[in-house]
Amino acid sequence: MRQIHLAGFLLASQVVHSHAVWRHPRTELGFLEPEYYQNIARVLERGKFDLVFFADSLTMPDTYGGSFVESLKYGAQGALRLDPLVLATAMAVVTKHKSKFFTTS
Repeated sequence: MRQIHLAGFLLASQVVHSHAVWRHPRTELGFLEPEYYQNIARVLERGKFDLVFFADSLTMPDTYGGSFVESLKYGAQGALRLDPLVLATAMAVVTKHKSKFFTTS
């Protein structure tokens, strides 16, 4: 029997794929707080997701004019990213299936 595996795709950042989402009245703006990610972990676990993937990078984007200035000035996606290892740890604390949910294999 074949199974489908569900993965949550997250950005540990102030900007997500919809750059205007912060304007929606129901948007949660607590992306700097562990509780924000713990809530996501609970929702994903209830939804039977198999894993969480954090998009991450080692640098800030500098594609506009070859400088970081514009990224910092306008808060481009990736100008601020939190450490996914710290977030995964905070999320694992509130899940029941830690070894299954947070695996690298």
